[in-house]
Amino acid sequence: MINTTSLGDLENVKNLDNHGFNIGISARYDFNKEFFANPELYYTHVGNGSLDLPILFGYQLSESIAIVAGPNFSYAFSENSEDDLIEISTGVLTDTYSMGNISSKLTFGYQAGLQFFLSNFVISAKYNGSFTGQVVDLINQTTGGELKEEIKTSYVSIGIGYNFGK
Repeated sequence: MINTTSLGDLENVKNLDNHGFNIGISARYDFNKEFFANPELYYTHVGNGSLDLPILFGYQLSESIAIVAGPNFSYAFSENSEDDLIEISTGVLTDTYSMGNISSKLTFGYQAGLQFFLSNFVISAKYNGSFTGQVVDLINQTTGGELKEEIKTSYVSIGIGYNFGK
């Protein structure tokens, strides 16, 4: 996975060195030969850990290629925002701002990508974007004022799965 993150209005942060992994299960429900639903449930670790539930819908372009897209619900496990998020926000947090608490853990986003079928193996390439993000308290060290910023994380994932049903 390649991770990019934005931190509200302060500055866009892109950290292509931040990578991670995910592991989980998925199912496929065929509506007909072309259209299908592909719900998934997995643990993702890109800077911090989360439980992701994408509900993808797909269109079979050929016998070996499908396009998928749909909503993604994500729940972050972290209790300590500073330890988990300081790495992805390097360059934004300065002597002026320090990070406080995370006020929200549930985020809503989307996934879109391609699936390639090779025998019983599924190779996927997907983009995961955010509509909502984790709300973080930032404290201005000079004035003592507080503001809330929304951290939206997006990433590209490339995965390999095995289809036990074939």
